[in-house]
This record gives sequence, structure tokens and C-alpha cells, in this order.
Amino acid sequence: MRDANVATEALRIVAFINTRYVPDGDDALVGERSSKWLQEWLAPGVPVKTAPSDRGTREGLQRLRDLREALRQLAAANNDLQPDVDILARGAGALGSLPMLVELGDVQRGPSLITAGGAPPSEQAIATVSWSYLVARLGGDWPRVKACASPECRWGYLDASRNRSRRWCEMAGCGNRAKSRAWRERQTVRAEL
Repeated sequence: MRDANVATEALRIVAFINTRYVPDGDDALVGERSSKWLQEWLAPGVPVKTAPSDRGTREGLQRLRDLREALRQLAAANNDLQPDVDILARGAGALGSLPMLVELGDVQRGPSLITAGGAPPSEQAIATVSWSYLVARLGGDWPRVKACASPECRWGYLDASRNRSRRWCEMAGCGNRAKSRAWRERQTVRAEL
């Protein structure tokens, strides 16, 4: 039986990857929307104070976006796609730029990854995303975290298929377009013969 906490953390990573919609560039981690996202991610119901003009917050949000895109690349690699090494390096740089500590927890709450005191919410979010990634990776659910095989999409999803063979975020959209494109290519080759 799978640990429900591992699946929850894998779903959190999928939600984090999907804070940016690749086709139109809509991004929840840019501008005023970033404060709302940080609040929902870190502590639902507890106000998170951010100042988008604050240098630490701006830099922290950029590192958070770099980490997100690196995780999207790794999720695409789970779908047999080649990850962009430059994007992976920026994500690794985002993690390496900030000191994180393991908090022991207690009887009610297990360990967690935290930033040093006084870190802006964007850096706290990097720590919680990192923890979710570690739990999903160590718990065995990471291979199920995938990005859509369509290069125009790259939406994240959790592959719940028995044989872990799902390729697209939705068969009705991206999957049908890919299969139709492949069929047209086969028809073109046949016509040329």
C-alpha cells in the first residue's frame, strides 16, 4: 500500500509545475498573483506578507520560477523526453543559493525542510517545494509525475495508469492532436511512395 503522504507531495509538485501554463505563458508566480499563490502554498488561511518590490522577494520568486521549470524538465524526462540541461542548472542554482535546514518535527508532525529564520515567503516556498520533491522521489511516486509529451503544452500530471504509460495531459486534447499529426504524416509518406 502506498503512503498517502507521498502521493499528496507528488500532487503538490504537479500543482507547483502547473503554476505556469506554457501555451500562453500565464504565470501565477509573477506580479500581484504571486502573493496569493504563496499564501495558499505556505499557509492557507494565514496572511503571508510579501512586498513584490522587495529585492529579496523578487530574487526569491525568480529562483522559485527557475526551480519550477527544472522540475517541469525532470517531469518531461519521466515521459521519455530530453530535459534541457541549462534549465536544470538554473533550478539546481536556485536550490544551492539558499540555506535549508531539516526541522525535526514532533509526535503530531514529522520532519520538514525549512529556511533560516527571516527568509521571505518565496524562499520558504522553495524549501517546501524541495521537501515535496524529496518525499515524492524517496517514496517512489516521482516517476509518475510527468509533463505532457506535447511540446506546446508541457502541463504536469500524475500518471495513475497501471503501467505508467500515459503520455499526454489529456487524450481528448493533446493526445488526439498528436495521433492525428502522426496519422497525417503516415498518409503523406504513403502518398509519396
